Amino acid sequence: MNKVCAIIVNRDRADLTDNLYDQLKFMDGEFSLDICVVDMGSQTKSKYTTCGYEDERFSGKCYGHNFGLRSLDKKYDYYWFLMNDLSFQDNSSLNKMLEIMERDDDLVLLSPTELDSGYPASKPQKGREYHLVSTCDYLSLLIKKKCIERNGFLNEKFKYCWGAIHEYAYKIYNQGWKLGYCDVVTMKHFGGTTYGKTKNTISREKYQVEAKKFARDYFRQKYGDDWNNEFSKFLPKEIRINTFNIHKKFWETSE
Repeated sequence: MNKVCAIIVNRDRADLTDNLYDQLKFMDGEFSLDICVVDMGSQTKSKYTTCGYEDERFSGKCYGHNFGLRSLDKKYDYYWFLMNDLSFQDNSSLNKMLEIMERDDDLVLLSPTELDSGYPASKPQKGREYHLVSTCDYLSLLIKKKCIERNGFLNEKFKYCWGAIHEYAYKIYNQGWKLGYCDVVTMKHFGGTTYGKTKNTISREKYQVEAKKFARDYFRQKYGDDWNNEFSKFLPKEIRINTFNIHKKFWETSE
């Protein structure tokens, strides 16, 4: 039986966090599930808070998830990193994803699809269990132990999140593994729950400006101006939508 730990990050949205926790605890299937709720300096904490830290200037959600990962006192077969503003189609969602990943040793990261998302390639494809993508949205990431042991989680330097999954996906494909969207499991993302609405967080507009600038500069400085083409060398040919190229162009509009 696979051991899974779900790690949820919360900042002053205990209502959303508690609702998600309540849904997760009723997930059923052939697995054991622990749930870790990380409080990122909230004034109002979730009743399910497991661990947390003071965070006056808000260090970002990548930092929060990494803090939760570091706080765990045992190892798991899978780690499920979650934003708190989500809901899933039914209580078999986790089990379906686990069954798919267990059948494919190289599939180390899987995200549910999202019907209303604008993220490239995130909608379900008919007749498939999952489809490979260059990157997926940082909302719900189910990751195998061997990938976490080798790569950790998303780089916590990405305070603004944008770009963190791109670097992580590059590592995965460069190591001969793969990631995808699950076509038989969907999620609902409520969105916009943190921007300018909680303690010491900036507006959505300001966040987007800073996120683009950070991602643009980070990749240029670490991987060079041609980083997107270098990353793309490792993508399977079946991937038709290349978010390395799409988002590089988008981030450079901040200049």
